[in-house]
Amino acid sequence: MNLVKEAAMKVLSYWSKKSELYLWCACGAAMLAVIAYVVEERPTDVLAVMFREAGAQSISRWLVHDLPPLVAHENVGYGRVFESLACLSVVWMGVAPVVRCVSEETGVYFEAEGIVESRASGTVWIFLLIAAQFSSANAVADRIFYFCAVVLGVFMVGVVAWFALWLIHRRAPYYETGRVLDYFGVIGSVAVRIGAIVVVALLFAAVGPLIRAVVWLENAESDSRSEAKRRVRTREQARVEADEASNAQGATISAVVNAAGSVGGGRQRA
Repeated sequence: MNLVKEAAMKVLSYWSKKSELYLWCACGAAMLAVIAYVVEERPTDVLAVMFREAGAQSISRWLVHDLPPLVAHENVGYGRVFESLACLSVVWMGVAPVVRCVSEETGVYFEAEGIVESRASGTVWIFLLIAAQFSSANAVADRIFYFCAVVLGVFMVGVVAWFALWLIHRRAPYYETGRVLDYFGVIGSVAVRIGAIVVVALLFAAVGPLIRAVVWLENAESDSRSEAKRRVRTREQARVEADEASNAQGATISAVVNAAGSVGGGRQRA
């Protein structure tokens, strides 16, 4: 038991340090889930065809005939569980940044940098792939579309409620009503922008590693030159920061000297 626990801890530690590897796994999961939806097959059946076409007949036969019963047979209950986990992950990706933007005033674009390459977006695709294996990709897609429709419906109800409250406030202005309108107006504006960023993050999790690989392959500048330019920019930035710190220190000293001179002159006149 201790050996199993130690091995599990080592695996978790390795995965936590290899974010790039996890993003590639999420990209593969997204691609496989989309292909399974298009061809209306389970992910393992898609993999079996791919391995058979690649000449790996033994792996293809194992995927078709020798999978463990837990994975080989459909289980709608397990599929619903992983669908729910995927939906909760999407909700968490949207709600947490909105709360930070409103309470901590971090800014939407600051949060966008963290959302786009977050592991949560990749985790959503992995959950969807597992759900497609236990159920079917088409059924999972239908329920995800239903979930999106529910979220959109809730948002539209909130918009209608806000507009009705705005009409009431326009006819009978009241300070507290105005504060509520402003507060929920800010939340709605932030939620719309964060929602769009979450969609971009999910798409980027599916194709982002491939885009980065293509950009890396098509890079027309050597690594040594890129590193030299980075060092030059770093030195220039350090020099500018040092000049700014020196100027600020000089201004502080001048202010102190002027203040001391003013105090001394006042005493002499007295």
